[in-house]
Amino acid sequence: MTRTKRLLSMILALALVWVVLTPAVQAEPQTVLEQMMQQVDLPITYDLHAMPTQAGEDDTQKELALTFAAQDGQSVHVRVQMLVQGVTKLDNQWAALSEPYAEVVSSLVAGHEIDDSLPAQIDQQLKMRIAQQKQAPMAQADDAEAPAPALSGDITIAQVSVTHPYYETLQNGSKGPAAEKLQKQLMDLGFLDGEPDGQFGPKTKVGVEALQ
Repeated sequence: MTRTKRLLSMILALALVWVVLTPAVQAEPQTVLEQMMQQVDLPITYDLHAMPTQAGEDDTQKELALTFAAQDGQSVHVRVQMLVQGVTKLDNQWAALSEPYAEVVSSLVAGHEIDDSLPAQIDQQLKMRIAQQKQAPMAQADDAEAPAPALSGDITIAQVSVTHPYYETLQNGSKGPAAEKLQKQLMDLGFLDGEPDGQFGPKTKVGVEALQ
């Protein structure tokens, strides 16, 4: 992640606790940021490197990137890198193959404390689900005339990463509530004029660069 992206993620995290600060206090931007940093939970990433991520000639790299609400109400982001081998028409089958993986991860996140043991739990449960797919056909899709075939090749877990709490990374061109929160914070700190519109454009980029 670039330095700018890290800063944008940090500003978004700090925006979530801005409401606890007294609006009437007029402080220097650096002082305000230091106060906010003392009250926000900074992201922690837990990694499990199950095997080298470099794919062989017959391997195809696939990735699951999933975001859920953790038990504490904050977001958790799970990223699973996989190496797929020997699966015919992989692009056509991947949605059906990977849907159960998302369900496995969702169930684990909902019932597990977010700590350094979670990636290993995800790795273990996904391996069990992959083994089941090899032994039995997948459930018939709504628009299919026959059940989808069982997993014909092999899927290997290369890496599992869990980030908690997770804050969306913003960059030039981003749109939505997260970008709007960023703009509001830049305005409060005096680095952006106008009204927040939720679109990370040239003016917002200049405001971020000024804060840096």
